[in-house]
Amino acid sequence: MEIKFRGKSKLNGKWHFGSYINLGDDWCQIITTKVHDDGIPYNSIRVISETVSQYVGLKDGNGIDIFVGDILKLKWDEDYKLETIGNVFYKESLATYVIDDRKRDDIHLFHKHVSYEIIGNIYDNPELLEAP
Repeated sequence: MEIKFRGKSKLNGKWHFGSYINLGDDWCQIITTKVHDDGIPYNSIRVISETVSQYVGLKDGNGIDIFVGDILKLKWDEDYKLETIGNVFYKESLATYVIDDRKRDDIHLFHKHVSYEIIGNIYDNPELLEAP
């Protein structure tokens, strides 16, 4: 599995992707190789520590990387005809990533008979997890 992280910039709130380093005292950085709008290269961004999340090694149905904290629309195959929403987190007792299905009060493992679509994340769109 590819190991990568994301975090929101403390400077402008934009998401950045790459390696992660924690320098202590709430000084976290995402290490990347990007170029500023003015053409000057940089390789690290100070990020909000609470937003740092790891790639789970899977992509959604649109080919987008799934990270801890993403909110997914889950759609089971035709046999179940079930569609629900949940957020991704790491379950230490299972040593794997799982989806907390808030609407069904259940936890799901990633499953081959389910399609996933990222519809937001818990940092930018917490309202998506509120009960209707």
